[in-house]
Amino acid sequence: MVRPAAAALALVVLGASTLPVTAQWLAVGRWGSEGNFRYVRPGTWMVQQQEGGVSITAEGDHHEIRIELSCDAGTPARQLRLSGYRGDALDESALAQQEPRQQALTLALDGRAFELMVDYRPVSHDWLAVEAPGSDFLDAFAQGSRLEILNKQGVRVAAVGLNGSGAARAAVRRACGV
Repeated sequence: MVRPAAAALALVVLGASTLPVTAQWLAVGRWGSEGNFRYVRPGTWMVQQQEGGVSITAEGDHHEIRIELSCDAGTPARQLRLSGYRGDALDESALAQQEPRQQALTLALDGRAFELMVDYRPVSHDWLAVEAPGSDFLDAFAQGSRLEILNKQGVRVAAVGLNGSGAARAAVRRACGV
């Protein structure tokens, strides 16, 4: 027989541990909303359902970068954004005031390489892919164990684990048909 007080306590505990629909990165390693967040290990892919689409995101090793891939429902258009990077492995010309601010990166997934061009946006201090990687990348991402981001000289910019990448890939497929 379940006691009413125990049942009420269980509901309170379960209700407090769930994250709201509007979960997002609050700070390094913190996912949720103010007053209701959890710590997330680097390399753990989080899925955020958005009205009309989905966003999948993770932080790199040592919280050195955040990578986000988002798409809108029913369209193959995707956006890939790198943010929170303060290292020196990215091309200096991207940080200069003059153009071009575009640079080539390689996304290396367990021995497979995917080329990517990114534009640096100084106001938000992030890098936005000119064209986000396609379904070949997403399929390799779902089955991979580690993603490395390399600059055009082959120097490591950051590394990101792929914990939960299969579920993240499935969310993109369901929401956006990619």
